[in-house]
Amino acid sequence: MMWCPCCGVRFDYSLERTVENQRSKQFIQYLKKILSCEHGAWMRIVVNKIGNTYQIHWPIKKGMENDEKFVTAFKSMAKELSTNVFDMQPVNINLSDEFSNTVRVVTQ
Repeated sequence: MMWCPCCGVRFDYSLERTVENQRSKQFIQYLKKILSCEHGAWMRIVVNKIGNTYQIHWPIKKGMENDEKFVTAFKSMAKELSTNVFDMQPVNINLSDEFSNTVRVVTQ
């Protein structure tokens, strides 16, 4: 769990045992760099590794999965994570609803 220093917003994250300790630390640092405050809100991000592919479950607002600019930004994020955090391994970002159900998978 992370706390935003400017407003105290909580960010929950879950790094499954399949994600190595060093990768976990790098991913957390990446999150701290990119997340901005949404006062009064929190999000839960889950990271799994299946085979050599990292899967990141990222909550979104309903309908955002159809916004191509938004999806393009997540494609860029997946590529950046693969390059800078996960040693060029494939990264899929599973855009999820409020119940953690995947509504769209974004690949790099």
